[in-house]
Amino acid sequence: MVGKMLANDYIKLFIEEFKAKNNIIREYFNNERITARGLINIIKDAVRNLWRPITSKEPNGKAAIISCDSSFIGNIYYSGKALFIIRALAISNVNLISRRFRLEFDYSSNTHILFNVMEALAEELEYECILDIIQKLNVRTLVIIDGSLYARLSKPLKPVRNIERNRLAYVKSLLKFVELYQEVKRKGGIIVSISKDTLMDHYKLYILNLILSDIMGVEVEYPVTRDKIINMLRSLHTSKVSYKEILEYCLKLMSKSINDISIIHSCNLNQGFLTPIMLGCMVRETLRNYRLIELKGCFSYFKDFILSGEEEALNANIFLKAYLTLKNMPPIILTYLIPPARDSPLRIEILDPNLHSKHNTFLRLKGIIPCMSYVDKLKPTLYVLSKCYVSPKVYNLWLYLAHKNVKITVEEYKVYEEYLKKSGLNLSPRRRIKIG
Repeated sequence: MVGKMLANDYIKLFIEEFKAKNNIIREYFNNERITARGLINIIKDAVRNLWRPITSKEPNGKAAIISCDSSFIGNIYYSGKALFIIRALAISNVNLISRRFRLEFDYSSNTHILFNVMEALAEELEYECILDIIQKLNVRTLVIIDGSLYARLSKPLKPVRNIERNRLAYVKSLLKFVELYQEVKRKGGIIVSISKDTLMDHYKLYILNLILSDIMGVEVEYPVTRDKIINMLRSLHTSKVSYKEILEYCLKLMSKSINDISIIHSCNLNQGFLTPIMLGCMVRETLRNYRLIELKGCFSYFKDFILSGEEEALNANIFLKAYLTLKNMPPIILTYLIPPARDSPLRIEILDPNLHSKHNTFLRLKGIIPCMSYVDKLKPTLYVLSKCYVSPKVYNLWLYLAHKNVKITVEEYKVYEEYLKKSGLNLSPRRRIKIG
């Protein structure tokens, strides 16, 4: 009897305690999966769900591999003028090699602008070298370049300000790329870029969109953009349910210090690759430039600097044809290749000229969408790239060979510089040296 009385008393106390803590205990248990610690595990699970093994799938038919790299080094003198040596090299698995060398000079008060211009000129030489080899072949080609295709194609299409000679460096580089793209398309090939230590975060945005949509109980919307993620976080901030902890962690995730590679590497994945996503241009300035071209017309947009002075050779008609190609260029296929021994993942970007997408192009997509349908087509390329992986330093054997043979040393530059001085060139004492 006493025992039953005690049990009833405890039930009453239990009900009173639950009523007193009703709100906080419901929130705690019903939202347990979206605490910051839980979110980390959810993100890792999302990455693991995207992982795919690389199957032994050789490409059908013969294909030539062409890799290319460039190097430049220059001095900026006390006069503000700069002298640069640029060279590029393309090599192939069919014993064809192409080289380019360029002596360039310019003036700008901004050394960062000078460096970017020389980088664009070096990329133009790379495309020339690749074209030189492709035009000698009658087979499909796998073109491999170092760095990011997305970064190269997202450069603002406009003249460079605060520089004397190479105002059209970005434009000319893009024109040469379009020429390469058309030749690769004609041969039925693809263009692949490989980045090792990239700070880009497109997969992070893609995964955050999936998770935040689930938390908020809404359908996943595409394309994913940075602005869309920020708007979702604002919605969480104004939500009646407290998401303070998850909001703080998501804001931390949105910082530049946390990128795709840091997230993927933390998952300890075995050798393989991530399910690809499709990537359109998300750089506002670049999209604004293209929008102006649409509004003003190609001729009007470029008339002030394309048909003047030394740029007369760059005919507006040529650019118009190139622009139409750029406008209809398909989006970039993005994945990450997980090397053996759990080394740092490699960012792989693929531009497939024969990818048919009625509604999406690189310029029209303006965000990220899933691309499950491309998995099978991707496997032969990734199989070849995985076979070319040697170590973290030699992450692609063909790129390594190109880089090793094209790299300019400071000692080499000094030899060139001394020759120019003896030839009567008035080179004032150097202010600083720039290497790329």
